[in-house]
Amino acid sequence: MNVAIVLIPLMLLILSSAICMVFLKNLLHSALMLIISLLLIAVLYVFLFADFLAVSQILIYAGGILVIILFGIMLTQQIGVVSYAVINSNKWYGIISCSTLFLVMGYYILQLELGAPVATNPIGSTIQPIGKSLLTTYLLPFELVTILLTVALIGAALIANKVKR
Repeated sequence: MNVAIVLIPLMLLILSSAICMVFLKNLLHSALMLIISLLLIAVLYVFLFADFLAVSQILIYAGGILVIILFGIMLTQQIGVVSYAVINSNKWYGIISCSTLFLVMGYYILQLELGAPVATNPIGSTIQPIGKSLLTTYLLPFELVTILLTVALIGAALIANKVKR
């Protein structure tokens, strides 16, 4: 099976959902497009034999962070009902820089040989070795990051509580 048959439509779906996320005026719809983009990126990781990244992408980003974003949108000031227009004076600089980046990347992508043989995954799943190293070799940094994120979450809740009063 040719890889381009699967990957090109997948990449077009990722790109179109990301563009919709940026240009939709409703903040809730933009967050839903972000969920779709992150889930499609997880599918791309599966095709690249990065199963740990795919599972992490779904659990951490699409499952955890975006649920918090959606609750924040729905519970604060009825943002899901109101549409906000973003006015930015740097729009043309962004368009020019993104177009330049797109053209440079497109040039290098066109230089690739798309008929190359499909890679196979000789090592099998990467989830078990990464999980074992996280819970043995890197346990202390893993726990320190957990404590740091918990303190940041408590601090954000305290700041949000002070703003309401």
